[in-house]
Amino acid sequence: MTSASEPAGRERSLALLDALLPDEAGKRKQRSEELLVADDAAALSDPTASLDPSWAYWVPAAFRDALDIRESVRMVEKEPVKVVTQGGSFDFEQGAILYDSGEVYRGAWKDALGPMHHCLRVESASPASQSAADPGTVEVSVLEPDRKTGRLQVVRRVATTQYGLVRALITGGFEA
Repeated sequence: MTSASEPAGRERSLALLDALLPDEAGKRKQRSEELLVADDAAALSDPTASLDPSWAYWVPAAFRDALDIRESVRMVEKEPVKVVTQGGSFDFEQGAILYDSGEVYRGAWKDALGPMHHCLRVESASPASQSAADPGTVEVSVLEPDRKTGRLQVVRRVATTQYGLVRALITGGFEA
């Protein structure tokens, strides 16, 4: 079920993602205090909560590093203050699995198959680098559950960039 806030949350995340991309001259963007994900301290620390429930895929806090979300030190009134910041050096690694349902993290596998439609498995990857204006690469298998066998079946493979993968996690699909 899609809530009224989901499209707005996704649009906000996509606008921030586009703002993180290096410009045409390859100029590096600064880390931002605006996060791609919902700015929710509980979601950032709860290992099973989605970092942003408006996204099409359930991305738990374990993927903070892959999304380049980390603490940075900023000077506020000449005093160092730790803040959570967002960068664009995404690094989803081989073996990462992302589901479109949070039920996978809450109970038995057989119960998770009901609400699950797709799963993404990173087969190979190279990291994005904001400083080198390199979007990185990712080979992803798209899987769907076989409800009879209880297993996931590969339905297609996609070659994209790290940015393309993050966009797919937000929107639910890969751009052609």
